[in-house]
Amino acid sequence: VKPHTDLLEHGQACGSHAVSVMELYTAAEISRHDKADDLWVIMENKVYDITKWHAFHPGGSPVLLKYGGADATQASNNAHGLLKKPLSIMPRYCIGRLGTEEEVRAAQDQKVRTLLAANPPTQAEKLSPMVVPGVSPQAEADQKADQQADQQADQQADQQASSYVKATYTLLLERMAADRVAAERMMSKAKAAVGKAAARMSGRASQGAKLENSTDAEDSTPRLSQTASSQGIDAEDKAKNEQVAADTARQKAAEKAAEKAAAAKIAAEKAEKAKAEKKAAAEKAAAEKAAKAAAKAAEKAEQKAAEEKVAADKAAEKEKAKAEKLAADKAEAKKAAIEKAAAKKTAEKAADKAQANDSEATAKAIEGKAAAEKALAEMKAAKEAAEKTAAELQAKAEQLQREKEAAQKEKKAAKKAESAGKKLLIVFQSPAGEQKTVTFTKRPLGVSCSMDTMPIVVGEPPRGAAAEAGVCEGWILCQVGTDPSNMRNFPRSADEPYALVQETFKFLGQLTKDLPQVPS
Repeated sequence: VKPHTDLLEHGQACGSHAVSVMELYTAAEISRHDKADDLWVIMENKVYDITKWHAFHPGGSPVLLKYGGADATQASNNAHGLLKKPLSIMPRYCIGRLGTEEEVRAAQDQKVRTLLAANPPTQAEKLSPMVVPGVSPQAEADQKADQQADQQADQQADQQASSYVKATYTLLLERMAADRVAAERMMSKAKAAVGKAAARMSGRASQGAKLENSTDAEDSTPRLSQTASSQGIDAEDKAKNEQVAADTARQKAAEKAAEKAAAAKIAAEKAEKAKAEKKAAAEKAAAEKAAKAAAKAAEKAEQKAAEEKVAADKAAEKEKAKAEKLAADKAEAKKAAIEKAAAKKTAEKAADKAQANDSEATAKAIEGKAAAEKALAEMKAAKEAAEKTAAELQAKAEQLQREKEAAQKEKKAAKKAESAGKKLLIVFQSPAGEQKTVTFTKRPLGVSCSMDTMPIVVGEPPRGAAAEAGVCEGWILCQVGTDPSNMRNFPRSADEPYALVQETFKFLGQLTKDLPQVPS
């Protein structure tokens, strides 16, 4: 907030409040001072406290009470015009100027920052780290880091709170000092006014004595004496009123200062209490966190111990199985050694016995060898004979297979030739009575029939041999057969026996089946 330079350039532009930076007040704050014992007004964006002066207003106190806590600029300009009296009286009651909420807040923040810069906070005591037994080094390091972060946050909060309380208390002291200086100046002005009134009274009294000695002062002497007496009384009353006003202002300033000091003390106590509570809460949170970390570490230790126990049990079982296998291997080896020794002994006995019967065994071996060679020769001859017989049988089987395949081919060829010589004859009759005989040599016939009623009528337009012969949709099927001498009539009405109809269509199906299939 910039200082109000147009007031500061004129020595006493704002009376006792002519400081480097003027106080700022919002319209809402000023509107609360609208009573006779607490009266503020706004003129030209300046704030005036006329609580002690409105009773002496030449136009009467009610005029000023009407504009209490509001802007009286327009009303003052309309009433006073170019009079210089208000301009010489009002500045001594100026206490600041009108500002917005943002300007007032910015001014207060600026004061706090100035006081903080002038009085930097002291370094707070650091909390000793809490060590929890049974916690791993990593958990302990994490816990210390968290505690240090919490300590730094607490220190910053404590420093800010302490600095804010200190700044608030300093501002209150400044306001009290300013109010006290204002009261003292008001007392000095009241005393000076009383002195001036007394001097004026003494001067006017000596002037009245001189007029009494003149011959033409008989009529004016009573009037001058009465005027002087009246003015003296008014001056004394005015001085007393100003004295009373100054005493009252000083008393109220002292009361306000005491109230503000008490409020500051209460705020400081609350801040200290909040600080202590916050510190206790931080310590409690740290303890809870440490307890949780210890519980977690204990849980991890138990889990690790359980895992190690399981691993140890598995290793013991493995070693046990290995030892059992080793013992079994030793037993097997011992058993094998015993068996080997017994076999060796048996072999030695057999060798002794074989050596005793060596000549007899040799003769028998020679005879057996001869018999074996003879049997082998017989088996070789039998094998050759069997192989020869098998070759002959294989040749006969192949010959039979060839004959069979040739017979199948001849049968297929004969059947094909027989099929190629077969044909199917159908006699169609047009709606006009014209008849045409169509010869079919392959299937399908290419003729669809509508057999809902009798006689049987050609359905969709025919194709193939029927279409080439000129048969059309709607023609009637009259006869069917393989040659003109072997033709069978189709049923012409529903009155004919069903067995005859069935037999005719069975005959047609057999003839169609005997025809070769048309390639698709």
